[in-house]
Amino acid sequence: MSNSSISQLTLKIFQSNQEKHFSVKQILKRTKDIDRIQLMKELEQLLKQGIILKENNRFILKHKKENQHRQSVLLEGKVDMTSSGSAYIISENAKEDIFVSAKNLANALDGDIVKISLLSGRRMKRPEGRVEQVIQRATDEFIGVLQVSKDFAFLIPDNPNMPVDIFIPKEKLKNAKDGEKVVAKIIRWHEVGKNPMGEVMEVLGKAGLNDVEMKSILIDNGFRISFPETVLHESEKI
Repeated sequence: MSNSSISQLTLKIFQSNQEKHFSVKQILKRTKDIDRIQLMKELEQLLKQGIILKENNRFILKHKKENQHRQSVLLEGKVDMTSSGSAYIISENAKEDIFVSAKNLANALDGDIVKISLLSGRRMKRPEGRVEQVIQRATDEFIGVLQVSKDFAFLIPDNPNMPVDIFIPKEKLKNAKDGEKVVAKIIRWHEVGKNPMGEVMEVLGKAGLNDVEMKSILIDNGFRISFPETVLHESEKI
């Protein structure tokens, strides 16, 4: 088989599956007349020509990605998170809500204001997008139950739309104990796919107790259950 024939056969695989990443093994299954050495030479040639890209030992058609980027439209909207971890973006500049899969959310959370790009070439009935930037957080404080180990802890958020647990270093626990309900604040979250880091802001008490759960509900609905000393002093005067 000539190099040109190999090129056309291999290229056809990528062109017919333009959004798919292929491993060498997957390509070999689709090209039974090409051995592994021939295929590696062909892939190297396609890489040099700039026709395909290599990402994490898998290959994808390059021009598809470039076209997606050129055709993308930036929109601003609000995140409406689902319990599955995906979300819909509600935007005044879009006729309908835009679906964003969990892998394309870039650490955006429920209620956040974000900037998204529309993904072209999708076959879904609803438009699909990807979060490019989180413009404004809806909140950086979350209520949940602590799971404390020897050197660190995790806050398990009460909010079902919070898709990840919050990592809390031992020095940020403020003496909170395992099984207690607390208010924690996110202080750092730079890497996509990793848990945000937080610190305990307030200890509400043992999870499950009536007064603790009532406090949680009040805080979650925007009510304050503690006030600065000056406010308390003035109220005592009155």
